[in-house]
Amino acid sequence: VTLSSSLHASLVKPGSYAYSFGGPIFPTIRNPGFEFGLATDVSERFLVGEQAAGAKSEWKFTPGSNGPTNTWQSGVQYGNGTGSKFTNGNPVAPQGLQVGFIQGDSKIEQKINLAPGHYEIGFLAAQSAAFPGQTLQVTIADSGGNVLHTENVTPVGTTYTAHKTQPFTASRSGLYTVTLKGTVLSTATVLFDQIATVEVEQGALLKGDFNADGLTDIATRLIDGNWQV
Repeated sequence: VTLSSSLHASLVKPGSYAYSFGGPIFPTIRNPGFEFGLATDVSERFLVGEQAAGAKSEWKFTPGSNGPTNTWQSGVQYGNGTGSKFTNGNPVAPQGLQVGFIQGDSKIEQKINLAPGHYEIGFLAAQSAAFPGQTLQVTIADSGGNVLHTENVTPVGTTYTAHKTQPFTASRSGLYTVTLKGTVLSTATVLFDQIATVEVEQGALLKGDFNADGLTDIATRLIDGNWQV
């Protein structure tokens, strides 16, 4: 092994060392639980748009179409109970401390890398107890903007349950865009957490966060096995 530069003797301690090669492996969807831009100290404990995203966010947040005030927003909500605008009356976040939310026809999106194959998008979702009645539209598009799959999902009730899309096909390696958008033009709000891609073949789940029974070990631990697909 040849190092690109020598190590200074003062930095080398006695012991054994190992080198790793290649780039790091990242999950397909980055920050699936919306654990950034902690909203605990702001009014009603939520952040929207650029407040939530910041300069380093993996997610893009776009407000809705309700006039110049854009009061229908997408973002992240911290906690639950009194003081949390969108999650007052909902259970705690299934994963971590925060969940994502979409109100009205606002949306969130992320570009992901996929190899050729068949995939589904899975996530936990619930209606906001304070603003129920929203339906999500989940869309997957390729780098040219061609829509590969679109599907509406309506969570039932205020408890987080699992949902997954029908399979879609990535024909080549590259960037794809996953978009979640509200379809009900009102204050109706949906909450979601732990978004994941699942590679499938002939109806069997082969890899990703799901096992062959349609469960995720993480979700099973976090919500006592109530990962219902």
